[in-house]
Amino acid sequence: MALVGPVAHAASDHSACSSQTGRDKLRCESRHKRLLRQGTKSRIVRSRAQQDSSAFGRTKLRFEERMKRSAANKKRLSRRGPTVRELPKVKDVNTSRIQYLQEYRQNQVQCMEEAPGRPRRLCFERIRNGAKKAMKDARGTWLENRK
Repeated sequence: MALVGPVAHAASDHSACSSQTGRDKLRCESRHKRLLRQGTKSRIVRSRAQQDSSAFGRTKLRFEERMKRSAANKKRLSRRGPTVRELPKVKDVNTSRIQYLQEYRQNQVQCMEEAPGRPRRLCFERIRNGAKKAMKDARGTWLENRK
C-alpha cells in the first residue's frame, strides 16, 4: 500500500514511531496515520468554513451570504441619519467664500509676474495691506459689534 501526501511523510523513518519495534511499531504507525488523516480532514473543513465566512477574492458570493448582506445593509440604512446633502443649508462664514480672500489670492498670482526682489516684495506688501483693510472693514468696529 503506497501512501501519498502528508500521510506518506508520517510513515517515514523520522516519524514519532521510529523508536518502536515489531507490533508496537505497526500499531503506533497506524494510530499516527489515522490521527494525521483526521487532522487533515478537519483542517480542510475548517478552511472551507473560513472561506465561506470571509469570502475573500470571490466574485460571486453564495446566495445565503448575499441575502444576509442585503438584509444587514437595509437594516443599517434604515438606522442612519440624514446625509450631508439632505441637511438644511445654513449660511455660515466657514462654508461661504470670502470675497477679499479670493481677490488676495488672485493678486498674489499677479505679483509673481513682477521681477524678483524689491518690486515683488512691494507688490506683496501692497496686497497684504489691502487684504488687512478689507478684513477690518468686514469685521466692523468694536462699537458697532457691541450693539
